[in-house]
Amino acid sequence: MKSILYIFIFHCLGISLVSGQYMPYTQYTLKDGLPSSNVYAISQDEDGFIWLGTENGLSRFDGYEFEN
Repeated sequence: MKSILYIFIFHCLGISLVSGQYMPYTQYTLKDGLPSSNVYAISQDEDGFIWLGTENGLSRFDGYEFEN
């Protein structure tokens, strides 16, 4: 009986912890240096740069600013 109680408590705690999580994100716009608000492709290279393919060209993002 104790094992069923422990499983129930663990299950309830697990559900409350998982359902309380959210994915933080940042939305980058033209004001931040992105050349277009339409991004068609995203890739990350081995150096950690994020490359974004937009309708107005290719951009490289280093985590702080865009280079177009």
